[in-house]
Amino acid sequence: MAYTQAAVKTDIFMTLPKGTTLNNVDPNKHVLQLKQNLYGLKDGQLTWHEHIKKGLLAQGFQQSKIDPCLFIKPQILLVLYIDDAALLSPSAEALNNEIAQLHKSFQLTDKGELKDYLGVRFIKQQNGIIKLCQPKIIDRCLKSVSLNADDVKTHDTPAESTTILHADKHGEKRKSEWNYRAAIGCFNYVQAMTRPDLSYATHQCTRFCMDPKLSHEKAVKQICCYLRGTRDMGLRFKPDLSQGFQCYVDADWAGNWNKQRPDDPSTLHSRTGYIIMYAGCPILWASKIQPLIALLTTEAEIIALSSALREVIHLMELLNELRSFKIPIPFCKPKIKCQVFEDNAACIEVSKEPKLRPRTKHLAVRLFHFRQYVERGDITIQHISSKEQLADIFTKPLPRDQFRNLRNKIMNWLPSTSASQREGV
Repeated sequence: MAYTQAAVKTDIFMTLPKGTTLNNVDPNKHVLQLKQNLYGLKDGQLTWHEHIKKGLLAQGFQQSKIDPCLFIKPQILLVLYIDDAALLSPSAEALNNEIAQLHKSFQLTDKGELKDYLGVRFIKQQNGIIKLCQPKIIDRCLKSVSLNADDVKTHDTPAESTTILHADKHGEKRKSEWNYRAAIGCFNYVQAMTRPDLSYATHQCTRFCMDPKLSHEKAVKQICCYLRGTRDMGLRFKPDLSQGFQCYVDADWAGNWNKQRPDDPSTLHSRTGYIIMYAGCPILWASKIQPLIALLTTEAEIIALSSALREVIHLMELLNELRSFKIPIPFCKPKIKCQVFEDNAACIEVSKEPKLRPRTKHLAVRLFHFRQYVERGDITIQHISSKEQLADIFTKPLPRDQFRNLRNKIMNWLPSTSASQREGV
């Protein structure tokens, strides 16, 4: 019970809980005054955070100015998510000493070496590889859609390569009664933590939670069939410091356009996809619809680049902060790789050259916030071929072979492993 370790900041009173009796106390005339924090209070989480923050600062930690949930001490990093914390250090002795000190200030449970955290399983493999997977949560997803039986067929991809989902307002109604939103919420968590290969397919289905049709239900079931065959798979981190800090950005211009519904403006928005890598390991990715309607392919690419660089700049600042604490960070300059078609060369040129152009001058204030980083050389924007563009997997449904190729590169899956899994299920 973490929250109850913190004292409440204001006077809070409550009636006696049902079934509770106290000597000489009339529940109709008396109330209880809270002395300690409780789960469910409006400011309960903030009260707890301030309490643990005060205790950590008293023990010599410094709170990150970039990420308030990161606390830093020489040789030790403490990552805090509400009341779950993970400590990282190159020294086992330093970790044990710090945990002993924390026991003096907080009531906590030491679960030993990091194996499960926030639903993610950490597995150390040979050659320094660390595998992150979520089989238990995937089982929960499959059970919620009633596709957890052993005889359920599997699928090679999470989305049909020839189908882009639309609102389908006049489409056939769903035939199943399982909770569509609950399934989507489960998929969203899995794709955000360990399965970037699900991002595009999941986001497609997420857009139609208000009124899902049979077509959307079938799309969800395909994600489940794909997960059924890759249940135990996940990210495999094998750091390669020669690759440094990189970001792959792509856009699909007007890819949602629906000829049958030319009056529907929601089909005019392009899609952004990006993935940020450090030492060859994916650390952040996204597949999302752009908030603005792009008039040109170049404009869609600029919008995607701007969106990705907001995250890149934030991570750059975090890495520089860690360096200021003498934590060894080999690389702090990301290389942004943008896919370039024939007029995407204009996207790179416009991003580098600070001059107004008739077709892009309306984007200057909103989207070119990163130019000062480019001018200083902190960020370099380079061309990359379509075949090597990792972000392509986040912008559109891909054929099986192309999807598997990009997925294996991003998640460090061995082609032989994925092939054997496909044939064996």
